[in-house]
Amino acid sequence: MNPSEILRKADRDARFVLMVSMLVLLGSAGFFLVLILVRVLYQAKTSSCAGFPRDSVYLVFGKQLVGNQPDREYIARLDRLIECGCRRAILMGGQTPGNDLSEALAGLEYLKSRRITLHAVHLEQDSRSTLENLRNSRALIRNSDAVIISNRYHLCRCSILATSFAIQHHVCAAEQHFRLDAETIVKCLIEAFYIHWFYSGKYWAKLTRNRRMLTKIT
Repeated sequence: MNPSEILRKADRDARFVLMVSMLVLLGSAGFFLVLILVRVLYQAKTSSCAGFPRDSVYLVFGKQLVGNQPDREYIARLDRLIECGCRRAILMGGQTPGNDLSEALAGLEYLKSRRITLHAVHLEQDSRSTLENLRNSRALIRNSDAVIISNRYHLCRCSILATSFAIQHHVCAAEQHFRLDAETIVKCLIEAFYIHWFYSGKYWAKLTRNRRMLTKIT
């Protein structure tokens, strides 16, 4: 989902936290955002996808479809899943405007087109964001180790949110190599902003002991 769509769908708490996040951003002159950006870039550069147990649960994050079809980045995630040779996977992502299929179902159709059959595949089709992806999939993971598959720029946020939900996990980069260019920097900056927004909400909820907000992110 793109940033404008996320903001439009955000609930009252998320909108309030966005305001808090902007105040922190201005008050710190962007210092915390820069620190987070460095972390996002480091995760993107250093992550690989090797040595993970095949019996782990592999989580594949969906991405907004283009004409009911996975785009280049989503295909990279699915191709990485195929290369891992895993037995269990959870394909995540609901239906977005302009598409008839959920992201998860489109991912499954792609795997079928490649004649890939996994031992167990679960579809999580109710979520519309990375946060909801993990919150809705947590019950399916149970006590298993999880391997999170996504594009390099997205891995840091995935890992931070998984940790917040107490999901034991590893991260697996969809791309073979990290490429630093203008497009990657912009995407990492957007990820850093989302993480800044998340941290602002988490620490505000803890500071004010707001249980309603905490239940959404832990």
